[in-house]
Amino acid sequence: MVRADRCCVGPCDNDKRCPKRLVVMEHVEELKWHRFPTKDEDRKRKWASLVAKGRCEFVPTDNSRICSNHFPDGKPTNKNPNPILYLTLDDYRHPKKLNLRESPSKKRKVSSCSPQPSCSTMDEQEECSENPIPAIDNVNIAIAMQFAQITRESDVRFFTGFESTKSFQEIFNFLVPRARLMKYWEGVKRSSGVEREEHNQQRIDTIILSNVYAEGSVLPINKPGPQRKTTLEQEFLLTVMRLRLGLLIKDLAFRFQISTTRVSQIWITWVKLLSKELRHLIIWPSKAIPPSAAKGNQMISDDVAVTSKVANVRIFVEKAIARVKWFRILSTELTMLELPLVDDILIICCALVNLFPPLQAEKIDIDT
Repeated sequence: MVRADRCCVGPCDNDKRCPKRLVVMEHVEELKWHRFPTKDEDRKRKWASLVAKGRCEFVPTDNSRICSNHFPDGKPTNKNPNPILYLTLDDYRHPKKLNLRESPSKKRKVSSCSPQPSCSTMDEQEECSENPIPAIDNVNIAIAMQFAQITRESDVRFFTGFESTKSFQEIFNFLVPRARLMKYWEGVKRSSGVEREEHNQQRIDTIILSNVYAEGSVLPINKPGPQRKTTLEQEFLLTVMRLRLGLLIKDLAFRFQISTTRVSQIWITWVKLLSKELRHLIIWPSKAIPPSAAKGNQMISDDVAVTSKVANVRIFVEKAIARVKWFRILSTELTMLELPLVDDILIICCALVNLFPPLQAEKIDIDT
């Protein structure tokens, strides 16, 4: 199995699988990925603490790598053994100036160009190059999208479908205890024909609820696998953005700087979670079916009044339907893999619509 080398430093996105997206700083001659020390535990802890500056609670694994950009000499050396460069987003905005001098063995020889009319040869003068490596100012760093980047309330409504930042945060805080217990969808196993299709639907219908979740515990448990590059808030934002805007999987992968496979895992898992946790926001009123006149008979006056009341509020029914259609995921084409999620998607959209301000300020009683 081929192991992909990806830099574990928080804001760095260097990955061997994406050579066109590699960023190489000017002080690096050759971009390489360096393992964490295995024999020197003190140095390993030092590296981990430095990486944790831009990635909270980081714990290195056997597959953790740090690219050359983060070492002053482009690699661990006796003089600069630790990764100290570009560990946080602020480091990219305000890079450190590397006052590195060339060693005496690498001094450049510069020939004197002054004219010597009586000499056939020129004396060479040695000059030391003491110019520091310039700071890198114009480097485009891809930054994963976060909710904090949405600063205006109108943008919150446009991108997420929530009326305000407060509404977004309240629903997210409500979901966090359960989200910590999710078992993420892991994809479909290699199979063929009808077996694969049946497996897909069964797998999607039974995901995310671990035994701990089903028991109603709100204590967090450790998720299997490597540490994730996205926070729960980013995953929630990704999900509601797709519900509201109908964004493509590849578009979301680019916005959040993750793979399309990871986007699918997040999307399917969170849809199942949101459907389960938000369905209680949908309150079914009475059907309020207008009374009908028996064949050949005229309706009594009371039935006429009730029918009139139902007809008068039909405009609000149409407006409520328009609100649901505002979530563009309902008008986009879904993949075969997402078909088992259709009911869940509609439930989520209807639940979020019920968080909007009422269409009618005064209560209308159509049952009497």
